[in-house]
Amino acid sequence: MRSLMAMVTVAFLALAMISTSVPGTVSGDEFSFTENWPVFRPGDYSTFVEPSMAVDLNGSIHLAYTYDPTPGDDYQDTGLHRYSVLLRYATLTNRTWSFSDLGEEEWIQSVTVAVGNHGQPHIVCLQGANLTTWELVHWYRTNDTWTSETVRTFGHMGVTGINTLVDSNDSVHLAFSAALESDFTFKTHVHMTNAGGNWTSDELATVRSSRAVWTNPPQLAMDSQGRLHMAYLNVTDYVIEDWYSGNHSIEFVTLDDGEWGDRQVLNVGTLNRFSFGVDTDGFESVMYQQSDQLWSSGGKVRLAIRYDFGWSYKPYDEDGTPFCKLIMDGDEERMLYQRGSCLNRLEYYANNWIEEPLWIPDGMSLAIKEFAAGPWDHLVLLYFDSLTQSIAVAQPGAQMELVPPTLNLKQDELEVNIYWEPMSTVFSGSCVIYRSGGASFVQQNGTNSFVDDTLNEDSWRHTYQYRMSVLTPDGEEYVGPLTEVWIEPEFGQGALFDVLIAVTVVIAVIVVFILYMNRGKLIR
Repeated sequence: MRSLMAMVTVAFLALAMISTSVPGTVSGDEFSFTENWPVFRPGDYSTFVEPSMAVDLNGSIHLAYTYDPTPGDDYQDTGLHRYSVLLRYATLTNRTWSFSDLGEEEWIQSVTVAVGNHGQPHIVCLQGANLTTWELVHWYRTNDTWTSETVRTFGHMGVTGINTLVDSNDSVHLAFSAALESDFTFKTHVHMTNAGGNWTSDELATVRSSRAVWTNPPQLAMDSQGRLHMAYLNVTDYVIEDWYSGNHSIEFVTLDDGEWGDRQVLNVGTLNRFSFGVDTDGFESVMYQQSDQLWSSGGKVRLAIRYDFGWSYKPYDEDGTPFCKLIMDGDEERMLYQRGSCLNRLEYYANNWIEEPLWIPDGMSLAIKEFAAGPWDHLVLLYFDSLTQSIAVAQPGAQMELVPPTLNLKQDELEVNIYWEPMSTVFSGSCVIYRSGGASFVQQNGTNSFVDDTLNEDSWRHTYQYRMSVLTPDGEEYVGPLTEVWIEPEFGQGALFDVLIAVTVVIAVIVVFILYMNRGKLIR
């Protein structure tokens, strides 16, 4: 398809090798409001390891993550003690969660999940076997029984991220960057697969280890002809004293008949993040965000599309964020991009970007690197909720115009009186009020106020955040705006202590001043 498009483009536009367009931005006419997608919570979660998400062909959501069933026990989450957690696999089908605990593991550093065309999940973990050995462990399920196998070991923790893909034959492909030697200033891009029955490895390139190389592991994609594509970073002009430096390029290779070839190179300069895919003919597209020399997390966002004649660039934002992702919809490029409190779903049409905004609820974030999964018409997002210190998945719902009211907070000593306006949207269901720190309260039906009387003496001089969620009978949770209150001490024990401290400081200053003014007399 892109070959034909290239011929037409060359004939009518007389492009040489590279075309550059300067598109505009318009809002989608069919979206007259900013959508609020409902969330679904799997429950317990450990923040030490990023979760991973996949969506199968039936629309079921698959999660792999860790959680600590006994927080506060002898195992320490940081330091030199063992970090022991449970590895959990969860699926969400028709608004219902199901769970499988794969076992208690120590020192899990990263986890990734992928699902084949037949719905079979595969989970890959990087975890410590002992103080000197790290293992890449593959979990797979057969007849509802989970089995694990160690596919590779490392003498040190030099792997920073893993991407997994399952092909049409249910063979598993892994891509990661590893410091194979003790020198962490170099990383080797590795592909592993069990396509031949046994696990094999291909070491494709060894590059300098800049920040972008360290934080962007290689990515995988499959075209309609069953060829595997891999994209990884290379860097030149890297100054070891400046981790953000370097002139980066994204390199693309294709596995065809057991051989890697068709190497393509896209120069991108300084880089924060990239996300790539391929069309049905195997032509690559990549969305990337360049890093700003003055502000490392900001920079230009670009979409690059490869044709027979070269790369075509479509700029989007001059000052973007690293929360961006490319999703291929057949031969069409779709992009996700965070702007403020909204996640824009972007389509390119008639030299314009068409934006469809989605509100990211207050307290929810896209801090999880792979925050989206699934095809464009069944998109699923993965949030981290800072109030509950847990994860939640979001997908389109039945009442996406519903936004719970903003809470009005008023402190009364160690109580917080919570008020809100009646909702204008008619709904049947219940409400829950969440407070930072993981507390939650169920609102009584028919009331527009609530009193939080669970604070204690340790709550003085702390800021607490509150937020309301609406739960529908269908199991959808719609999240509202966030409000915060600072627990200010009244004139009591805490305030009296503050006054005594202030008076002591004033007296001390006066004494020092008197001594300074009379220093001569004291000497004599």
